[in-house]
This record gives sequence, structure tokens and C-alpha cells, in this order.
Amino acid sequence: MTIFVGTLAAAYAEAGRFDDAITTAQQACALATAAGEQDLLEKNQKLLKLYRAHQPYHEAAEKVVPATP
Repeated sequence: MTIFVGTLAAAYAEAGRFDDAITTAQQACALATAAGEQDLLEKNQKLLKLYRAHQPYHEAAEKVVPATP
């Protein structure tokens, strides 16, 4: 459940809805804490800092390597 709430927060931030992103990321942190999901808690805390700075989260794109003929 925590991962879905975190994803919703990221979607809000991407849409420029930072107040909603912050509130939702805080909920994701609370859920992660309650479930003992330390990795998700740390990730959501980092994302929360981005949202408070009015920045959306973007994953780094993987480098595409062309196939050899």
C-alpha cells in the first residue's frame, strides 16, 4: 500500500500540485513507519524534501545501448 501512496504523491508533484504531494508523501511516510518499511520510509522522506522545494521526482533514464547486428 505504501508504494501506491508514494506514487500518488509523485504524480501530484509532476502535475504541480505540491501541497497535495506533500500531504500524500507524509501519509506514505506514516504508512511506511507503521509497516516497518525502512527503505520506503527513507525514499519518501527524500521525496518529501523535493516536493517541499516544489520539485517533482524524475527517475534517471537508463542508457539505451544499440543492439549489435
